[in-house]
Amino acid sequence: LEPFLVPESDGSEASMIPLPMETSNLRLRRFEPGDWQDLLEFQFEEEDDATGWLHEISKTRLTEIRQPFHLAIEKRDAEKVIGSLSFMFTDPDFNQMEVELFSIKSDSAHALKLEALGTALEFCFVDLNLHRVFAQTDSEDAETCALLKEAGLRQEAEFRKSRQINGEWRSTVWFAMLEEEFFKDFPGGKRNS
Repeated sequence: LEPFLVPESDGSEASMIPLPMETSNLRLRRFEPGDWQDLLEFQFEEEDDATGWLHEISKTRLTEIRQPFHLAIEKRDAEKVIGSLSFMFTDPDFNQMEVELFSIKSDSAHALKLEALGTALEFCFVDLNLHRVFAQTDSEDAETCALLKEAGLRQEAEFRKSRQINGEWRSTVWFAMLEEEFFKDFPGGKRNS
């Protein structure tokens, strides 16, 4: 019972969510039970934690508000999961979504992260017709901040000392992109540029 994408105009057909999404190097797809072994390389230390997480996220649908919908980032030539990406609707009208990119282990990690993030943005604006997409990261994570800027998101806010981790107050930076900003740089979407 996967959700459909509702068309913008009357008379148009609904479509399935386009999974997997493929680029020249990556495949973004739903996680599978056997992915637990790859998850041990970048996200979990114990098999039980990885398999339990996979079981939990298998129940989540894209259209659940404030529940992350996780996709595996698979390197196509190796058929190996090297990271994960999550999408989370944040408003009941399905106009805004938070995107989060998790660790990618690879020699060419920056380029692959940028490719995965670009695919995620295109999915959000072209396929889901969203108004706004945002991401947040630790202000001291210079690599992720640079990646988000390179992908075209702009910094909207910095929440100084907004959360505590291991007894230390840390700041959070928010980045965002609006639909018109995406289509200004990529008329018709990245596939057509």
